[in-house]
Amino acid sequence: MPMAPETNDNDLSQYEAIIERIEEIVRLLESGRSPLAESLKLYAEAKSLTEKANRLLERAESSLGLYPTELKTEEL
Repeated sequence: MPMAPETNDNDLSQYEAIIERIEEIVRLLESGRSPLAESLKLYAEAKSLTEKANRLLERAESSLGLYPTELKTEEL
């Protein structure tokens, strides 16, 4: 059986830093003070950071043996 990837303290601190930056970006975008070009760059950064945070969460879930369950359409 293959070993699940380990989650370490670095992953946790990285995740927390990512979330803080995303929150900062959201505040900047919600303020409406950034020019359009800057807003687009901030949006792209937030999207990239969100994807990275999701990968870190998936690695943590995998190391714990947790896997996201899929919602079946019959359950809706």
